[in-house]
Order: sequence, then structure tokens, then C-alpha cells
Amino acid sequence: MLKKIGFGIVALLLIAIGFVWVKYVIPLQSAADRFGPDSVARDYALQDDSRVTAPTAAPAAYAELHDPDMRLYWGELHINTAESLTPYSLVQPLELKTPIALPKASL
Repeated sequence: MLKKIGFGIVALLLIAIGFVWVKYVIPLQSAADRFGPDSVARDYALQDDSRVTAPTAAPAAYAELHDPDMRLYWGELHINTAESLTPYSLVQPLELKTPIALPKASL
């Protein structure tokens, strides 16, 4: 009697292992074969570069626009306000119209 129960449990365990193998392990192995690092050479060989057109460079939209009021100054002109992050890093909360005089950078 115990022999039949033991064989039944072993058979049920083997069926469960087979089901897990077929349902999860085999698809995982095939996905690893299709998308794994070993598939790079195969995918590169299948690539057809003649079907891809390179985009042309568009002219810069800002090159023609010249507005003398919109200038960017680096180094010499620097104003910190209460809205900027620099006063908080310097522990000096400033008013909106209070500039900080910074030394000129020498190159």
C-alpha cells in the first residue's frame, strides 16, 4: 500500500516538474536565445542599412535672429536673486534687485 502511494507521489511530482519545465523554463531559454547577448552578431548580419535614410541637418532657427537685448554674458555680469539657488547655497537670501559683485575670472 505505501509503495503505491510513494509511486503516486513520485509520479505526481514528476508531472509537476515536467509542467513547470514546459510552461516556464523552455520559453525562458528560447527568449534568452532570441534576445540574449549572443544574438548580437546574428541581428547585425540581418540588418539592412540601405533601407535607412539619414536625416538631413536643418538650419539653425536661431542663427538668423539677432536681438541685441537678448545677450548672454559669462563671468563678469552675475546677479543672484531670491529665486535663484545660489543665495541659498551661500546662505545669503537676497532681495530681488540686490546684485552680488563677483570678481572677474582671469584666464
